[in-house]
Amino acid sequence: MPSAAEIGAAEYIDSNIQTSAESKKLVIQGLQSIEIKATDTGKEFKDLDIDERTNILKYIEETHPSFFNYVLKQTCNAYYTNSSILNLIGAPNRPPQPAGFDLEKGDLSSLEAVRARGPIWRDIK
Repeated sequence: MPSAAEIGAAEYIDSNIQTSAESKKLVIQGLQSIEIKATDTGKEFKDLDIDERTNILKYIEETHPSFFNYVLKQTCNAYYTNSSILNLIGAPNRPPQPAGFDLEKGDLSSLEAVRARGPIWRDIK
């Protein structure tokens, strides 16, 4: 299986934060916090070994949970919406509806009073 980096998760996240100033600020501050914590080792984060990186990310998870959770969620979104990953795991590579899950027919009789009231909007022409 390809890694999240190999399928372009960083680019996916970068694209998403361009539409939200709040998300962009969260990610920039989080990345800065990672680099600041890495300076404790005298190296840049990218130059650390796996154990040092893991320790820093555990620290960030505890001290910056909003950032950590946002990046984790967006990474999962990038990964599991990628067509090559969907093909590799045997998931259908299409929108879930209309060919998605079969739904049981429900009892909608409790909505009769609402239907009897008729439309509650104004027709604009």
